[in-house]
Amino acid sequence: MCFIDLTHVCSQKGDVLSRVKLLILLTFFIISAHAEQAFSPFVSEQYTPHQVQILNHGSFSLKKRLDMIEAAQNTIEMEYFIFRHDKAGRLILRSLVQKASEGVKVRVLFDKFLVKKTMNKYLLAHLKNAGIEVRFFNTLPNIFFNRAQYRNHRKTLIVDDEKVIIGGRNIGNEYFDMDENYNFIDRDIFVDGPIAKTVRQSFDVFWKSEFTKTIDPAKRPEMSRFHHKNEHQQLFQYRSRLRSYEKNMAKEHEFLYSSEKTSLMIELEDFWAGEEFNKRSLNDEFVCDDIGYYSDMPSVGRKKTDNARVLKYRVFDLIKNAKNNVLIESPYFIMDKDMKKNIKVALSKGTEVKVLTNGLYSTDAVYVGSRMYDLVRSWLKLGLDLFLIKGSSVKNYPVFRSIFKKNRWGTHAKTIIVDDETSVIGTYNIDPRSNNYNMEHAIVCRNNPAMAKALKDSVYVRIEDSSRHMTDEETFEKLKFEKVSTGKMFLYYLVKIPSIIFNHLL
Repeated sequence: MCFIDLTHVCSQKGDVLSRVKLLILLTFFIISAHAEQAFSPFVSEQYTPHQVQILNHGSFSLKKRLDMIEAAQNTIEMEYFIFRHDKAGRLILRSLVQKASEGVKVRVLFDKFLVKKTMNKYLLAHLKNAGIEVRFFNTLPNIFFNRAQYRNHRKTLIVDDEKVIIGGRNIGNEYFDMDENYNFIDRDIFVDGPIAKTVRQSFDVFWKSEFTKTIDPAKRPEMSRFHHKNEHQQLFQYRSRLRSYEKNMAKEHEFLYSSEKTSLMIELEDFWAGEEFNKRSLNDEFVCDDIGYYSDMPSVGRKKTDNARVLKYRVFDLIKNAKNNVLIESPYFIMDKDMKKNIKVALSKGTEVKVLTNGLYSTDAVYVGSRMYDLVRSWLKLGLDLFLIKGSSVKNYPVFRSIFKKNRWGTHAKTIIVDDETSVIGTYNIDPRSNNYNMEHAIVCRNNPAMAKALKDSVYVRIEDSSRHMTDEETFEKLKFEKVSTGKMFLYYLVKIPSIIFNHLL
């Protein structure tokens, strides 16, 4: 009897133990699932040391990209809004082709809107043959006007989940001080550390998004695909299509594999070998151990996009919670009601808000300049401290070829510095398009006065060397058309009414 009772007791104890184990196991799975659900590649805040470098200089930032690609061992992800069919584009693609031939996995993601002609089906065929995967975000034709406005404006180069460049520069001569007519003063940030993997994970979400498509590359015509009652006409159509195919394939082959890459790289290397001091002073290196990555999520359509916004709210919080000062550099500066509200909050507290942006002469977007000029007076009345780029290069800024120094220049940097300790570098412009239509991302380094000072100094160099201070309305009226050509002024007035009507798209 006692034996039976003891067995019963032991059995009860065994059941309790089993239940405890089961409860612990279930708790573990719940916590794990919650952690997995809580993780987002679009918001990441890390407190481990990251090596960062501010890339203020155009041709050096190109060299930095080429060096990253050359050093890649396993993977390369590249994501851009604009790709030019020019020398800079050739250098980048040729380097990617070389790494793909070495077995490195290369994926390239473009927004479709501005690469329709440059990333054509013949170039895609060469890239596919080289082993490079290419996809496109939002391939909707412009007939779908509203949905076609939603663009992937992110600009990224990621190597081996370890290193990443994010910033204002697209791939084109004008972003790397190499254009013969007009160049951008721009800025990127290079990061070496764990957050690079998070950026890659966000890239993966865009890559696999329902809004991202693969476009078929060109294929060699086949006689069997041409059908015509008249055999001579059938043969004529086939040969005509074949000649067109071979001509275009040869043209893109020349672009991709031109020997100019070698001579251009030699010139680039020689340029920087002779500017070692300037390289160090223009491209500052720091350790950031309080770093954040923020990105909007892929979306097309008003409802989806409203729920996919991340970065603009981080920017709003930084501006309205600033205690002493905010310094902004943005190529386009048109405040929508949300941005205006947050800047008003900052100004009402006595926070100093300074803005460096393009004037009409220096801008690459006359329609934005036309609308901005209508709003300047109200900003000055708010207490905004405004500086307009006058279109000249910065002093002591070494250029790849001396002839480019005399060109027209405009800012394209997207930078915010808050309270001399928080730095933001990314793709976000101060305009309605970045707030409502474009997908943007940025790196934020907090609690780092040394980096903030260096970044602030680089903006102030641009302010002092290449801008006009709009101290009051009278000054603005006097200087707003400085150096502006008659043709550009005509265009300025021509687009004024459309820019007001479509203010929300600027």
